Amino acid sequence: MLALIVHRGDVNSEITRAPRAFGSASSPAEDMTSMALASEHLFIAKLRLGQAEFYRDLDQCPSWTALLDGTASAATYLDFLIKARHYVTLTYPLLSGLKNRLIELSGDEAHIAFAAQKIDEETDHDLLIDNDIARLGYDPAAVLPSGRGNWVPVYEAWIKATLASAHPNGVLGAAYALESLAVARAGKITEALRTRSTIPGITESLTFLDLHAIADVGHVEDLEWMFIGMSPADLDMIYRTTLVTRAMYVGITQDMALH
Repeated sequence: MLALIVHRGDVNSEITRAPRAFGSASSPAEDMTSMALASEHLFIAKLRLGQAEFYRDLDQCPSWTALLDGTASAATYLDFLIKARHYVTLTYPLLSGLKNRLIELSGDEAHIAFAAQKIDEETDHDLLIDNDIARLGYDPAAVLPSGRGNWVPVYEAWIKATLASAHPNGVLGAAYALESLAVARAGKITEALRTRSTIPGITESLTFLDLHAIADVGHVEDLEWMFIGMSPADLDMIYRTTLVTRAMYVGITQDMALH
């Protein structure tokens, strides 16, 4: 029995495929399809292993561990929301650009429909962050202008270049990196802040994280299913974008104020 350590949902589950009976014949097309599926499943395993390394890197950042254990100050949590707001603001134009670029390049109906689905999923998430900032007692218009930093512009430049390339599906790597992170850590952060934090208004200021802790489970599963069947060149750009996105996120986390 051939086992591939990848499946929708559980990182540790396996896809098993029964071996062909001895002496049975297969067509070259069937062999090529089998090889392609094996390669795609191994690609998803590669993505998941990269995410695990990403989480380990984040867990070395003092400001991140303060969020995870619920001891973050109001200033640290505010800085987290400000930095999140700056990259989340790019999500809608990223996905709209992907949809338009796919229409222009290929007309692939499944991929265009998926881009439209992602647009619906991510609309107005920047407003959730604005509301969380306001519930902490701050004016978003006053605190947001100074918090963009150096890492988000690098991420934005990569996204724009990828959209303009021959393989715009590569931007889905950003969605994969960030939504997988939300599945792994957002719920832990909200639970810790609710139970241990002394920040005034904290329980009303977790809507952005709460939403992503729940919704992104299905979003990550959908992304992994969409990756099956994509071209090797698309998958390469997706992987490269996960690397850029992870580097951006570690960078802004390292720059996050620990007060």
